[in-house]
Amino acid sequence: MNYCDRPLIVTDLETTGLDANLHDIIEIGAIRLHPQTLEETGRLEVKVRIEHPDTVQSQALLVNGYTEELWKDAVPLTDAIAMYSYLAVEGILVAYNITFEFSFLHEAFRRCGSNIDKVLDYHRIDVPSIVWFQKPNREKMSLNVVCREFGIEPEPVVHRAINGAETTVKLLRKIRGM
Repeated sequence: MNYCDRPLIVTDLETTGLDANLHDIIEIGAIRLHPQTLEETGRLEVKVRIEHPDTVQSQALLVNGYTEELWKDAVPLTDAIAMYSYLAVEGILVAYNITFEFSFLHEAFRRCGSNIDKVLDYHRIDVPSIVWFQKPNREKMSLNVVCREFGIEPEPVVHRAINGAETTVKLLRKIRGM
């Protein structure tokens, strides 16, 4: 498939900490976009079961609003990665913090006996890198700060993966319209 025709897979993850080798993905939010129009062509919102409760950082769970009740129907990582793979096939990963998202996805695919390179294109798009060229002298690059500057409502205080993906899509559309 031609690079310019590959769908964009805007992805946000919630995790039990910051180390992809140690912590778990507990939620995946992803929106598949047409590369030219940025129209949504698919979406995934899935809660993932914690596999390593001994490594959970309590602060991480506070940030993403984790409760046992909200995650009672969470699926195993293998199921979540299969769902993500179906949505993301032949796409280009797009994220607000590409290093974080890619490191967790890469490790999750490895844990599931899969290869992320067989699903996603090797190119990746880091949204803050695009934003930086709009205004390189920013003091802060957090998604919420940048959204306020672009007139976009920030992500809610309790982070949910799909909200992060939706906010990033709004930002991409705003940038594309400039």
